[in-house]
Amino acid sequence: MDEILKAALAYFEFGNHEFKKGTLHFLEMLDHCTDGTIGQFEEFLRERGHEPLSPGILKELGKKLDDHLGFNDFLVLLYVVKTRRPCCDLCQAFLKGLYFTCAVCFDEEEKTFNMCLDCTSKQKTCPQGHALFIDNFALLHSKSKAIELQLKENPRKCRVPMMDNCQSLPKEKIQLHDLFQHLEEGFVFEKIQHIPGVNFSSDRMGNNSSKVCNIG
Repeated sequence: MDEILKAALAYFEFGNHEFKKGTLHFLEMLDHCTDGTIGQFEEFLRERGHEPLSPGILKELGKKLDDHLGFNDFLVLLYVVKTRRPCCDLCQAFLKGLYFTCAVCFDEEEKTFNMCLDCTSKQKTCPQGHALFIDNFALLHSKSKAIELQLKENPRKCRVPMMDNCQSLPKEKIQLHDLFQHLEEGFVFEKIQHIPGVNFSSDRMGNNSSKVCNIG
């Protein structure tokens, strides 16, 4: 959880004076109004309509519900709540780094379906029957306006077209270019076209097997 803590501390440092003052005041008030435990903070979150804290998060923190809520603990949990950091829907592990998510659920469903890297070989479809998984880093880039503008300005960054003078290349080199372009077009990331408003190149309700990212 070191990186999560560093991110949470960074957001605290980015915050203005009122945010920093309010953070310390909230912890003081929690101690005053309750026993100041993580469990009491979880109860407070439930009162506000949040989901209960995942056992996976507490395990990563090395904490129990009856432990006192320290300053760093609070910043981490606030960060997790505000960023909606998910847990693996199969093993319930807290997802700290790279993970796979169902792109269709991300765009269309009320709840996302996420898997840790260890579980990706165990599940090929989400509960809704979709089979288009993409990792969280690629998903972020699929939403980037900067990437979209770069590809419009320089389409060769997306795929390298065979130029008119390609006949001067050896046959094997031409085949190599063709093969790589085929791989680019078949890669699952190419099927995600700027979520939200996913526009699949194939029928999303049709043969899902054609859209599976084969992992494991």
